[in-house]
Amino acid sequence: MSAEAPIRAESREELVYLLSQASELEHGLMCEYLFAMFSLKRQAKEGPSTDQLEAAGRWDRMISGVAAQEMLHLALVSNLLTAVGAVPHFERPNFPQQAKYYPPGVQLALVPFGERATTARVADLFNGTYEVLLQLLLRFFVHSDETAEELTMLADAAQNAMFGVLKPIGYLLTSLPVGPGDPGKTAGPTFDVYRTGYLLPHRHAAWVVLHERLTGLAEACAAAAEETGHEALDTAEGNLRSLAGLLAPGI
Repeated sequence: MSAEAPIRAESREELVYLLSQASELEHGLMCEYLFAMFSLKRQAKEGPSTDQLEAAGRWDRMISGVAAQEMLHLALVSNLLTAVGAVPHFERPNFPQQAKYYPPGVQLALVPFGERATTARVADLFNGTYEVLLQLLLRFFVHSDETAEELTMLADAAQNAMFGVLKPIGYLLTSLPVGPGDPGKTAGPTFDVYRTGYLLPHRHAAWVVLHERLTGLAEACAAAAEETGHEALDTAEGNLRSLAGLLAPGI
């Protein structure tokens, strides 16, 4: 097989388009790795042996590291976009996406989930947090008068949202049943994008919105935890409140 010819960007517009496509791919790959990590079995009652559980723990750590690298790649592409006067591109097609959307050989897909009420509620919490994570990243890359300390707070908040909130909710989601229509099957996060990212021009207004979204998600997690008894939702609630507290001095 002959090597593909190198891609040459002949204009700024073409470069922005190519970087945006790269951003979508890195974003999609990050979601795939996170989905695989969330889907690993972690308890003996799920069937695996002690050796298999130890192996799953090693795989969890390895995949988590790769997902963090994909997040770093997404950050690098975002930096390049802002360097040429564009804005970060956090939009992407929802899963699954076969080769018809991207070049041949590039396929992104997740296993869909279904209809049970608790499962759907947890999935909504996951996607709501995922949306706020993208808003935090967008604010970090396209900021106005944030100080260096405040930019560090935004970066830390995005990372903590990924591993302190999405991770426990994602683990929980992959242990929940899809629904009566699919007996024996468990669900998983879909990383649905319900609306595109929006950028508020003024720092104070942007931070108020982020704080309100984090607080609202924390309250939703608390209500769901009380009704379902799932400890992971208590963990997510506590981390969401910590994130809201991290941003509170800036509003």
